[in-house]
Amino acid sequence: MSSCDIVYTDDLEQFNADYLQYTKQVHGTCSDHDLSENYMVIGTSAIVDTEIDGAVGMYSGIFNNPFMI
Repeated sequence: MSSCDIVYTDDLEQFNADYLQYTKQVHGTCSDHDLSENYMVIGTSAIVDTEIDGAVGMYSGIFNNPFMI
């Protein structure tokens, strides 16, 4: 199981391009795309007043919250 952090942007097309690029990269290399040294990484447990219609739980022993929405 690998982790893939994506930088937030209001530009949905840019976010989609980044998402596709980095998830493909992580899938191909089995190496995490970790942004925690340069960015604050906010998990889904920080999302408030939002309706969530789905979540994937990934329990690795390190990350104990669902973090793919």
